[in-house]
Amino acid sequence: MLRFEGLLGLPALLAVVGLWAVAFAVASLPAMRRRAVGARGEVVAVGVLAVLWGLFWWRVLFERGVSVPKGGGDFSSFSYPLSAFAAREIQAGRFPLWNPHLFAGMPFAADYLAGALYPPNLLVWALARPFTYGTFTALILVHFWWASVTAYGFARTVGMRRVAAVLVGVVFAYGWLPPQLGHAQMVAAVAWIPAVLAALYRARHGGLGWTVLAALALVMQAFAGHPQTLLYTLTVAVAYLLFLAWREWTCDEYRATSNDGEGGAARRAALRRFWGGVAFRLAVLLGTVGGLAAPLILPATQLARRSVRAGIGYDSATQYSVHPFTLLQLVLPKVFGDNPTNYYYSQFFSGETWGYAGVVTLVLAAVGLLWRGRANGGQKLFFAAVGVVAMLAALGPFTPLHGWLYGFVPGYDKLRAAGRMFMWYGLAVGLLAGYGVEMLGSTEDRESSNEQETKSALLRTVRFVLLGLIVALVVFVIPLFYSLVLQREEPVNRPVIVLDGLNLLVLWLVGAAVLVWLAERGRMTARTLGGLAIALVVLDLFSATGGFNPTTDDVQAGYNQPVARQELRNRAAAGPLFRVDTDDVSDRWQPDATMLDGVDSASGIYDPLQLADYATFRERAQSSRSSAIYGLLNIAYVALPSEKPAPSGWTKAFVGDKVTFYMPSRPPLPRAFVVPNVEAVADPGAAFDRIKSPDFDPTKIVYVQGGARPGNFSPGTSTVTVTRANTDSLSVHVVMSEPGYLVVTDAYYPGWTATVDGHELQIFQADLAFRAVYLSGGEQTVEFRFQPLAWADGWLLFGITAAGVVALLVVSPLVRRRQRRGVR
Repeated sequence: MLRFEGLLGLPALLAVVGLWAVAFAVASLPAMRRRAVGARGEVVAVGVLAVLWGLFWWRVLFERGVSVPKGGGDFSSFSYPLSAFAAREIQAGRFPLWNPHLFAGMPFAADYLAGALYPPNLLVWALARPFTYGTFTALILVHFWWASVTAYGFARTVGMRRVAAVLVGVVFAYGWLPPQLGHAQMVAAVAWIPAVLAALYRARHGGLGWTVLAALALVMQAFAGHPQTLLYTLTVAVAYLLFLAWREWTCDEYRATSNDGEGGAARRAALRRFWGGVAFRLAVLLGTVGGLAAPLILPATQLARRSVRAGIGYDSATQYSVHPFTLLQLVLPKVFGDNPTNYYYSQFFSGETWGYAGVVTLVLAAVGLLWRGRANGGQKLFFAAVGVVAMLAALGPFTPLHGWLYGFVPGYDKLRAAGRMFMWYGLAVGLLAGYGVEMLGSTEDRESSNEQETKSALLRTVRFVLLGLIVALVVFVIPLFYSLVLQREEPVNRPVIVLDGLNLLVLWLVGAAVLVWLAERGRMTARTLGGLAIALVVLDLFSATGGFNPTTDDVQAGYNQPVARQELRNRAAAGPLFRVDTDDVSDRWQPDATMLDGVDSASGIYDPLQLADYATFRERAQSSRSSAIYGLLNIAYVALPSEKPAPSGWTKAFVGDKVTFYMPSRPPLPRAFVVPNVEAVADPGAAFDRIKSPDFDPTKIVYVQGGARPGNFSPGTSTVTVTRANTDSLSVHVVMSEPGYLVVTDAYYPGWTATVDGHELQIFQADLAFRAVYLSGGEQTVEFRFQPLAWADGWLLFGITAAGVVALLVVSPLVRRRQRRGVR
């Protein structure tokens, strides 16, 4: 029995129900029903989608001890600590541009995957006190409901009835999407896809307001933090805008105008005017997206160029592509595993390549595609083409299409996981299935006798094909797998799993056949048939994807280290600054746990935007923890499994819950120190050659890139004290008897400034990965601040674009009004 002890307690549930009841009451008012015809029905449909959302996630929402996702994935290890760090900083009154706690420091707001500018994130980060794993989970799960609502809205926009549109929302939100929960940013970005398409459809008659709304939905998608989804959506959005324009032009009266004489001249003028308007709308769309998203795009582009993802070869780009033999999961969803912890043939199949949209959905999609009645044929053909192209591209190296995108479309050469193209296959199949429901529920009094005969013939054909498939499965295929099951005795009997899937496949085909038969008889209302179709699709999809994520396992086990984490917090608070190395215990310690505690780490969970020069340095340094360059990482404590003996000469610092922290045999260098000798090198490669030399001593010489003051200075004496006011600044008090270079072992990155008494100093890239400034000697305080120009330029471009959009929206109606007066 439910006790409302999960994410959604009874008060929250009552609040949600109350809000819906208020919306329904407002929509039921006579004045509102006159002003907004059908608003009450839309409120009911949104409520139905909310109920289905609750039924899908019921265990997480209402049951204690249940969390998501299974296996944790990037959701737990990567996305959650980023959000927790941002929430802590924002609630302290700071917006973090820099993250000092991972990889010796790296940009935070510029890290696309952080979602630092996504409005829902900012709202929850500011208000959720405390910000917990449950808070983060709720934030992402709400996007599944939003995905269903936006898909429903798009289906309604293109003319579908409510019941068919609800089915589209169900397929889009609960087919391809649930297995992607490990990628929280992608879930948030995908939820905005239908909103983009709906606004573009509304803008097809030249409405700039709707074009701007489409751009705003794309900006939301950009800020959500998944560039791959944004690039895919931009590609389809441009194609959709041009398709809609082409359809409008071919249906226009100018199409019939003669090409000769005055008619031809009029048509050419109309053509120029029409396609000029289309080009203008496209420019407004892309310009608005680029300008409003500039505060993220400009810093992220700068970061990407210096990251480990600066360039990937085609072999890397085709990782996580769909293998042709795994297309079997389009009808047998669990044949290769039913959750991220038990994939079979995991080298070929994972959640990245999941594409199941439902067997019943495929039957309805076939009906919708084949029927040429009242449904919008052009829309169907466009999205059928999108689905086919998406599947071909998802196959990666097995078809040439993905290679062409990689080679000729900007941005595709930076992306992996081609299997994610299935997001468009899922939407396309869902829309076609919606048209199928429209066909099943079409009423005979609106159809001609010829249409009725065609419809009956199509339904009979579909019914006979389904019955044939059912007979073939029951008579031939299922007995074969029964025999395989009986012949094998090992604990994991794969034919049993296939047989389970075949049995369900027969069940869904029988259900689809019954649905088609009921439609063929024509004795049920469209609403009833649609309700039955939705029920079948819900049972089909929820059976396949409902088990992907809820788990009673502790997905936060890597964070549940209270003794060790508290000890690290205490030592960090006591100072001086230090870093930890937890790479040897990643199986029991979350690498990004330090972000939750304000402790600095030399590493972290894999981030595709981590700085490439620092990654090269760290890999070399960690190959020998007794080397001089390892000391440059400022690592005071190294975590090892508690049962593993420490290397010779290491000193035990403290014992944690599942790990033990040791001090390495060679004491680390402090976070900042003075070096007397300098040598300028031409590039990172030359710097790397110098520092990996066995006789390199970072306390005696520093290798810097770019215009350094040459020479060897007297060693002298120095005292250096480092304090950090916040994540974006560092203060270093230095007392030096002689000139020299102050080396700060935080990661080098453009955008940091250094000043002494208001005078700016040049920051050099030192020892491949760090920072250095020249000081003339004496007592000085160096203030380091992270003030990236790309961030300032992005907001300047944002302001200019916002002003331009507002002006355009104000001026455009005035121009149209004046033109209408001129025509009169």
